[in-house]
Amino acid sequence: METERTPPKSFLLLKFGGNVYTKDGKEGAFEFDDACADALIAEFESRSRDLVIDFEHATLSGREAPAAGWIDRLEKDAEGLRAHVKYWTDKAEEYLSRGEYRYFSPTIILGGDKRAAALHSVALTNHPALHGVDALVANDTAPAPDPGGEKQNLSDMPDRSDMSDEKRKEPTMTETEKALCKLLGEETLALTDAADTEIARRLAALADELPTLREKAAKCDELQAAEVEKRKLELFDRGVKRGAFCNAQKTTLLKLSLADLEEHEKNTPDNAALPPPLPRPEEERTDTPEALTDEEKKIAAKMGLTDAQFAEIKKQFCAKEENE
Repeated sequence: METERTPPKSFLLLKFGGNVYTKDGKEGAFEFDDACADALIAEFESRSRDLVIDFEHATLSGREAPAAGWIDRLEKDAEGLRAHVKYWTDKAEEYLSRGEYRYFSPTIILGGDKRAAALHSVALTNHPALHGVDALVANDTAPAPDPGGEKQNLSDMPDRSDMSDEKRKEPTMTETEKALCKLLGEETLALTDAADTEIARRLAALADELPTLREKAAKCDELQAAEVEKRKLELFDRGVKRGAFCNAQKTTLLKLSLADLEEHEKNTPDNAALPPPLPRPEEERTDTPEALTDEEKKIAAKMGLTDAQFAEIKKQFCAKEENE
């Protein structure tokens, strides 16, 4: 028996409970409950305009997107959220009555909790993203015979020249939309103008927080830098106490990174910054002191001193020894 294909005056848009969808080859899910339905109805009514039903999500492309119909009311029933169709266009009615389009696909915006937050549009499609979507018209059957018994002339068939393969593709998320999702902590089936107000509000809130976040980050950097300098001074003082460093090296050593200074302090032996003991005055020679020994030159290099600077320290040390 032939089943009549009549474009519906209303249809179940979203079912209560868990809803599964496939987008960009990946499966996802979101919850839809009474509170979600109320939120979508309130958002729809706040716009004070009908919601478009398009062909294959063409509205998302930014190109010419003729309507297939218009939704003028959303309402709840025991099953979920129902859409009331104000009217279908002639082309949509013809597609539906022929069974050439049978399904629909809502463009939904999901919040960070993976719950439906806004509705942008609804599309006629034969490849809906949502799983378990009820057909808008009856199951596939052969077209009803022409009352006059004549075959349908191909020239009378609807013009599909504007329904290219590109337009029939499910909308994909742009890199900008992906970045916004990451920034706002939201996963969406599509980011569209229906979400503009909410997205703008969230971005404005982030912008308001940004100066405070930058100030906190700068403060953290200051505290971290102060802690590093404190640790460097501790290492230097420890090196001075055991004779590994001397005050003449302070500026040079503190310019090292913390890791390098830790390594240098650990590997510098005790008393490396002090010249070797000199003979007692009675054993001293009266002639001019000879040039630095190879060992003294190595010590001078470790201390970051020139031979002349080391010789001067050595001279002062000798004078101190004489006075004691």
